[in-house]
Amino acid sequence: MKTIKYILSLAIIALFVFSCQDGFIAPPNPQPEIVPPEPPTAGSADFTKFIAIGNSLTAGFQAGALFNDGQKNSLPVLIHKAMDNLSGDFNQPDINSELGYSSFSDPDNNIYLGRLLLQGNPPQPTPQVSDASAVPSPLNSAFDYTGSTADLNNFGVPGILLGQALIPETGDWSLFQLDPRVNPFYARFASSPGTSTILGDAMATSPTFFMFWLGNNDVLGYAIGGATDADLGIFTSVADFTTQYTGAMQIITGGNTIKGVVANIPSVTDIPFFKAVSYDAVVFDTSDPDDAAKVESLNAGYAAYNAGLDQMVALTIITQEEADRRKISFENGNNPFVMIDEDLTDLTSFNPALVSMRQTEPTDLIPLTAATVLPTGVGTSTPAEDEYVLTPEEVAVIQQRVDDFNAAIESVLSSLSLNDRVALVDVNTAFSDLATAGTIVESGVPLTLSFVPPGGAFSEDGVHPNTRGYAYTANLFIRAINAKFGSTLHELNLGNYPGVALPLP
Repeated sequence: MKTIKYILSLAIIALFVFSCQDGFIAPPNPQPEIVPPEPPTAGSADFTKFIAIGNSLTAGFQAGALFNDGQKNSLPVLIHKAMDNLSGDFNQPDINSELGYSSFSDPDNNIYLGRLLLQGNPPQPTPQVSDASAVPSPLNSAFDYTGSTADLNNFGVPGILLGQALIPETGDWSLFQLDPRVNPFYARFASSPGTSTILGDAMATSPTFFMFWLGNNDVLGYAIGGATDADLGIFTSVADFTTQYTGAMQIITGGNTIKGVVANIPSVTDIPFFKAVSYDAVVFDTSDPDDAAKVESLNAGYAAYNAGLDQMVALTIITQEEADRRKISFENGNNPFVMIDEDLTDLTSFNPALVSMRQTEPTDLIPLTAATVLPTGVGTSTPAEDEYVLTPEEVAVIQQRVDDFNAAIESVLSSLSLNDRVALVDVNTAFSDLATAGTIVESGVPLTLSFVPPGGAFSEDGVHPNTRGYAYTANLFIRAINAKFGSTLHELNLGNYPGVALPLP
């Protein structure tokens, strides 16, 4: 084989030398001519002063924190890039923190943690050591935005509900940690903390085009909490949502000719936060004596519970089918974990030990937060509380609320006669299609609804997109804008934007 390659090489060299001696030089391989794209046009829109109003998805939040790199690649920043020379500067309330601040922090004990990165073996989302400059507190002057609110374009505030965009309490530092309506990420740049509102500050900049994406947190907070926090006001009623959305649109579009783009709410239970932990995440290897003893001990401990269920069947209080569903046992390999299920028949009036528990099933969704408690024995020796599982019944309620909110958004736009002035981005369908397909390819780049590199579109927190995922979402907005207003904004090449980084060895 080496001889053949050697002879072939000599033949190519001889051909080249002969051609040169004969006065003929072989032309180089032709390269395709690179034609620069035509500059984008605005169509019937005016992008001169572009502003964005939203929550963490608008602010640039990813990987569990708001930090410099995420903010520099926020959704409206990417949309603004597509506007190119049609729009002026795009200013944001810079966070000035390389790693940001995450909820894993414990400032009382001087533990400051920031964004998540995949680390360890197997890789796990791991908070990075940050510093006190990112602590969201009125006592931390480094957290404050020192620029002028009048110069801002991005009014995305992590963590806010729709209604918080309309009320002054959202930015009132005097109520910090006293009133759940206060949000430090707005208070840090509010024009007049305690008096101004997010929408008021945004509209005071005299925008010519707006982006509005709020409402996700009005259902997401309830879902992430395992469908347990409705009483805390983070599962907004459809009536309140409709009233608040109407009020927001009236403030933005009333008495002017401004045009803009809004987005609906994606199915929150499709996000990786509910897909990363399997329902059968408890693993035993009974060839290991310790695991074998553990399985034996667990099964012995639940024997009385299982027998009590049989008694309830004999008394015709529950069916055999329900008893079989509730019985608990562990074996070698992957096992479902034990959970509280409030939809089961309450048997405690007959026997206090027969609490409403069962093992998880394939139709249950497990929040990512469960990964932090399962190693402690929760789900085996003690049942996991409701916050660590979404049952099919709870998922159905959540999905219905998403559908109702999206119907309300369309209804409000129609009732206010805004369909000619406002483009609607169907993020819900786009992300549902991605979840169904498993993988799509855009700009030659594979994309999945996960945070697993290299194709994952979500960041390490399982809730927010990564930079590439935000670029994909920006393209959804760009297409809707072009279709509505006849503009020719250029879509982003996803290959230019990174996804989740591979773990360091």
